Amino acid sequence: MALELLKSNQAADYLKLASQNINKKCVFLNITNEEKGFGFCREYKFRPFVCRIFGIASRLDKYNEKQLLICPTLKENNLENDLKNIEELPLVELWKKKLEIIDPKLSEKELPINQALIFILEKVLFLEHLTTI
Repeated sequence: MALELLKSNQAADYLKLASQNINKKCVFLNITNEEKGFGFCREYKFRPFVCRIFGIASRLDKYNEKQLLICPTLKENNLENDLKNIEELPLVELWKKKLEIIDPKLSEKELPINQALIFILEKVLFLEHLTTI
């Protein structure tokens, strides 16, 4: 997501927005019905790891077979029976590796979403600045 924001020249704007909303809801979350808890992500295609694995994801077991990870609420509604292909679900190990490529210690940190966004945007903006010097 941070790289996409950098490419579209929005990284500095979102850094400022996240800094102003550090302990509030995600700056990308567009609430459509507060009462019912409905909304959507404005950057869904490039959503971060934590959002990709929220609710439903997969992981590899000790036999290197994919297992379903599903939140209790979705499990209660029998959503797991509606899943046609576990291969389409985000694989936790793969996304952790992507984070480790950016920074080996990045997947060890648990930060609220806007703080995580600030952290990564500062990193990519700094690296971009270094390449233009």
